[in-house]
Amino acid sequence: MRCIYRSGISLCGILTFSISCLVLFETGVANADESLPIEEHGISAPNPSAYQPSPGRELKSRNYPLGVLMDAAWFSRYIWHGLDFSNQKPVLQSEVIISFTKVSAVFWLNYDFQTYNTVNEYDMTLQYTDKLGPVGISFGYSSFTYPHRGWPESKEVWIQGSYNGGLNPVLNIHDDFESGNGWYSSLGISHEFDLPIGTLAPSALLHYHAHYYGGTGSPAAEFDLADAFSIGKATSSATISYYRALKDGDFSDLEDQIVYGFKVAWSLP
Repeated sequence: MRCIYRSGISLCGILTFSISCLVLFETGVANADESLPIEEHGISAPNPSAYQPSPGRELKSRNYPLGVLMDAAWFSRYIWHGLDFSNQKPVLQSEVIISFTKVSAVFWLNYDFQTYNTVNEYDMTLQYTDKLGPVGISFGYSSFTYPHRGWPESKEVWIQGSYNGGLNPVLNIHDDFESGNGWYSSLGISHEFDLPIGTLAPSALLHYHAHYYGGTGSPAAEFDLADAFSIGKATSSATISYYRALKDGDFSDLEDQIVYGFKVAWSLP
């Protein structure tokens, strides 16, 4: 899912998404029973949420009119809540959002071209978004599939509340009722500054897991800085994120992480 303060959304655009989808159905790549990067923390399998696969994706509720939004991104590595899911290698990520009024279907995938040279995760989310004045509410259902990794599929329901003003606080809670058999939550703040170079958006998040894949504790605090700007009809953003390992609970041996990337997004019609 993964995904900067990226305005909460995941360089080739449609081409990247199309190629990735074709690779997903290749039969020439053998499934790899990848060792799980968080087994050592007492967790049997990762389940990075499609709705917030990397820095800050859970920070903003989205409410698109009828239409399609697409984005494509490159990131130096795939980090989720301070956990590394790409063995310190860069990834391509792509997303398509099809919306009708307040209901959206989100399709997200991760393309690992360093280790597997194929798609090794795709997520699907159905969500509802609404707001009452400055207060926003979103809830939905997500499923996660990990081809060529050997990880079990999983499903979750989630809810997110936000307030548009001041530090724009956001709180979300995800309940994994299948493989993860636990829940996790993120509390975030952010603010946007309109500058000649674009919109500068610093943000901060605190993550917490409760019995999620057997792990309990706060894995990391996340600090993001994104600069969004327009290129023709597309919106681009460059982001750098710092994950401060909190050494809490089952995550006592995590290390600090830095991630940077670039994303291009555009909408139809």
